[in-house]
Amino acid sequence: MSSAEHVLALDLGSSSVRALVLDAGAGLRVRALSRRQVRIELRPDGAATLDPHTYVAAVHHCLDELRDAGSLDGVTRVAVASQWHSLLVVDGRGDPVTPVFTWAGNQELCAPGITTDEAERLRLATGCELATLYWTLRVPWLRASGAVPRGAVLVSIAGHVLEALVGRRTESASIASGTGLLDLAELAWHPAALDVAGIATGELPELAPSGEALPGGPTLARRYPQLARVPWHVAVGDGAAATVGSGAVPGRDLTITVGTSAAARLLERRDSAGRLQRGCWRYLVDDETVVTGQAWSGGGNLFAWAQEVLRLPADPDELEALLAAVPERAIPIAVPYLYGPRPGNPAELRSGRWTGLSAQVTAAGLLAGLLDGLGFELRLGIANLEEQAGRPASRVLLGGGAVTASRWWQRRLGAQLGSPHMCLVTEPEVTAVGAAAQAAGLAWTPPLESLAAVPELAGRWDRRFEEYLGAREEAIG
Repeated sequence: MSSAEHVLALDLGSSSVRALVLDAGAGLRVRALSRRQVRIELRPDGAATLDPHTYVAAVHHCLDELRDAGSLDGVTRVAVASQWHSLLVVDGRGDPVTPVFTWAGNQELCAPGITTDEAERLRLATGCELATLYWTLRVPWLRASGAVPRGAVLVSIAGHVLEALVGRRTESASIASGTGLLDLAELAWHPAALDVAGIATGELPELAPSGEALPGGPTLARRYPQLARVPWHVAVGDGAAATVGSGAVPGRDLTITVGTSAAARLLERRDSAGRLQRGCWRYLVDDETVVTGQAWSGGGNLFAWAQEVLRLPADPDELEALLAAVPERAIPIAVPYLYGPRPGNPAELRSGRWTGLSAQVTAAGLLAGLLDGLGFELRLGIANLEEQAGRPASRVLLGGGAVTASRWWQRRLGAQLGSPHMCLVTEPEVTAVGAAAQAAGLAWTPPLESLAAVPELAGRWDRRFEEYLGAREEAIG
């Protein structure tokens, strides 16, 4: 693509929708950004949902704002990054009949009646264990509640948004790999996984190869004529986009991304990725590349929860100062599972807990303990992925909006994780940048700064890590 071309990147997150215009000739520099908050509703049954009508309206709000500012002029392609694991039931016309069920759900679902060997074969074929996060368990739960009427279709929020904008119902292989239903070797719906989920192929959208571009439709021509004749690339999973946007080299680097949630990931070539070890999942970046990793439901949402419930200041600078002033002896050990487990986490960890509370502990100390707990979980993830790779990581690339917004947390993680080759990815929009780089076929090298572990603190952190592992074992029971 020429250096004068611009990429529009849609970032379909679970806490916000973002639309960014990036300059491909200037290192994917962000030229314009529009953002709209969305709110997850926590239901009594443990499900965490988004309203699909409000969500599509948020996308239109962002696009309208960029259009009215003239920022869509010159856009030559559209890239999409989307939250993985979302599930929405639509009717034959594409109208929603359920809310969007997100990754954050913590509902109790029944395990299917298959053997351990059958479950293991499915895990290795699809990259996904039989867990609450995936459609293999969620769809039977929804069907039992009567929420899947005759003629309905199961889609992701990415598929629904693209249908609303370009008029074609399709699901990218990258997004489909986060459902637990995709055969990673064949790049097709896995028949045995569909049987477990009780899904007929007619209830699913057509599969599009990752990177396929869709033409615009009448909706675009009327409302966004600047985007009607440019290719719309089908969605890539947000974790895959963040890994690419972090500048990871396949097989060499590990990435740690902390946004609303948190994940540790290893980028690998699909044809040379090793056998998937227990505790890890594997999804597609594109048809040639996979990302293997572990994820945690707690991330930046721990900050948001603490600010609201513990009445901590919303001003970032004020909160940073409070965290920096907390004495080490007043930071309790915390197991940070406020939002339940993700695949690879022990299923018993369905709630958080603090140990070592005293009258010295403040609200800021409680938050510091939660963030420390997540750091120790990430330390476990690094060890597991280095075992998966069969070698130590060349670099550990730390990024994501929650981390780039907090110097206190950056320093804390740099000491906790203990990697001598840790770098901070200073680009706050790694997901959008990664999606744009994928769509445009560009190599991406983000700006990095050193964030090595603090040597004199290593012994103390090792002791706290051992204390954390003890508290974690007690929480598992």
